[in-house]
Amino acid sequence: MVPGHPQSGRTLRGPKDCLVLLPDKSPAYISAEQFWANQRQLEDNRATATGAVRSGPALLSGLLVCGRCGYHMVVNYNNNGRFLRYACNRARVCYGQPSCQSLSGQRLDELVEEQVLSALQPAALELHLAAAADVQKQREALHHNWQQQLERARYESERAFRQYQLVEPENRLVARELERRWEVALGEQACLQQKYQEFCASVPSKLSVGEQEQIRQLACDIPQLWGASTTTAADRQRLVRLLIQKIEVHVQGNSEQVKLAIEWAGGFVSHHELMRPVACYDQLADYERLRGRIEQLRGYEKSMAEVARVLNEEGFHPPRGAKRFTGGMVDGFCSRVGWGGKGCSEQVKKALRKGERLLGELARELEMPMVSLHRWRKVGWLRARKLSVPGGLWAVCASAEERKRLSKLREHQKTQFNQPIPEELKTPLAPKRQ
Repeated sequence: MVPGHPQSGRTLRGPKDCLVLLPDKSPAYISAEQFWANQRQLEDNRATATGAVRSGPALLSGLLVCGRCGYHMVVNYNNNGRFLRYACNRARVCYGQPSCQSLSGQRLDELVEEQVLSALQPAALELHLAAAADVQKQREALHHNWQQQLERARYESERAFRQYQLVEPENRLVARELERRWEVALGEQACLQQKYQEFCASVPSKLSVGEQEQIRQLACDIPQLWGASTTTAADRQRLVRLLIQKIEVHVQGNSEQVKLAIEWAGGFVSHHELMRPVACYDQLADYERLRGRIEQLRGYEKSMAEVARVLNEEGFHPPRGAKRFTGGMVDGFCSRVGWGGKGCSEQVKKALRKGERLLGELARELEMPMVSLHRWRKVGWLRARKLSVPGGLWAVCASAEERKRLSKLREHQKTQFNQPIPEELKTPLAPKRQ
């Protein structure tokens, strides 16, 4: 026990660890089987365990385990539940440190869904049923071994009883010793019988031929049932929990690379890799190689569309969940790193008005992601317009007073994220007349 913490030092023991356990010895409201079933359900519903099935759309709620600290990850929803994110907030909540890791839940759910449906395909089910038949043969051998032990214990107890019955009454010392041996044999037989019952309870029952055929027929309809409108998120969660024990997630640094370890029911562990969406190019694991390749291709005087085509062919991926590079993305990347868009830098300069800045340049000055500035633009917190130049660049009204206001708005969101934002920080300044 830790001094000053009266709740510390407590330990929980299972029924098998108790020195004395006498079930059904006193009147009870429920049976012992129902009591232990309730205890298992309560344990499963704890936050440190798998947890109960939730009503949210997250497929893996309660199954994800942080690969860094080992605690369960939680689900965060935004935009009325349309977007979900898995995060490990243990370090931040308990110790005030930065969160371990987080990632978007859509791609992770899609990967696990694909693995679950693959495991439920008819061919995979046939392998599982064949493996179950082999396991059943091993279990039958174990049952036979248990039966032999029980038969031996039963014979020893009956033999001890016959010896006790044949002793002469006047031989009290011999009778007492034979009675003691008989009681020991009966105790060993009862103990062995209890262990055999526990073994039978822990081993699943054998599937009948009809049940196996029914499973094969349902396997053909599972993909349609999975995507049916009548199938709820809770139904999908229950199905996943029948097949998967837990999923360990480990984000590689701050990059887009994620490693998964899926522990299936039965003990098999499968390893997978996932590419999560990231906010900026700097988070890409191959950012330096990407930058060097773009610089090399620009030296060959290729157009932005040709550079994008080469990057896609070589397997490069842009951030923010985009699947392929476009000429506009390459042009925007060149502008962000200070190289300027090939063939359009002069057009950009001519298109900018007095007091305007490119949105990417303003994001670098404020040290914030471009996606946040785009969100401010959409909600009307800054004035911006799209330039009529290749690349789809945005120009922002960014006078000295306006940049000061945006800087205060950014600081308010970082330090007082749970406080309402003053209206003067959300209202763009009126442009000065020329």
